[in-house]
Amino acid sequence: MNSRIHLPTVVAIAVTVYAVGIALHELGHVTAGIVVGGNPALVSSTDVRGDWSEVSRGGDVLIGISGSLVNWILAALGYCMLRVRKISGASRYFAWLLMAVNGFFAFVYMAASPLIAFGDWVTILRGFPLETPLRVVTSAMGIALTCWWMRLSARQLAPLFPAPTQAARLAKAYPVTLTSWLAGGSIAAVASLLRPLELRWALIVAIASTFGTTWTLRPTARLAARHELSAEEGHAQSIGPSVTWMVAGTAIGLAFVFWLGPGVAV
Repeated sequence: MNSRIHLPTVVAIAVTVYAVGIALHELGHVTAGIVVGGNPALVSSTDVRGDWSEVSRGGDVLIGISGSLVNWILAALGYCMLRVRKISGASRYFAWLLMAVNGFFAFVYMAASPLIAFGDWVTILRGFPLETPLRVVTSAMGIALTCWWMRLSARQLAPLFPAPTQAARLAKAYPVTLTSWLAGGSIAAVASLLRPLELRWALIVAIASTFGTTWTLRPTARLAARHELSAEEGHAQSIGPSVTWMVAGTAIGLAFVFWLGPGVAV
């Protein structure tokens, strides 16, 4: 069976997944900040600002890990949706992308943040005994979890684009994941142009947190192409034109750029 792919629908799904993943990540920080006694003042697509002077060390850890925790929950939700066999086509690809992207947001960030001494994992690990060795260990764990997530995501992607040969499977899967990666990273970059941060830093944060953390979608597609499917696994997906997804993606993308891009007072 040949699968049809409507790239504007793929773009709309990707914009939805990336925008929701980033927005809820930042709102996770806001929620944790309030819970531990902080005073968040502004949330944007690139950061959360506020007064954290009264927050305890344990509160700092909770604030730091809260964003990744939200992404792990979204990834688990996507995985559970994939267990529902009656969803297909664009909705099934949405479930897969929700799983894959949010997992990569969390695990690649876990690998990179301790090494570059920037971001959530610096907040989490700061002040612990043997902080430098702990950062190295945490980064190594992030790398290992990223590799595991790539293999798991590849196994879940493979049944969506079955074909007789590896080359044919790659020809189906790779353009879809590449389009998703480009669309998701681009919407984050556009939103950062309306930033509360200085432009250079806003772009760096936006690009690193999207293009940087989810470049793994591309090798995941290659791993999926190598996966040999049983007769029961293969069910070609037709991601045809979907007005629902294109309207939803447009609305969510505009809200993300013009609402969360410049920031919202809390």
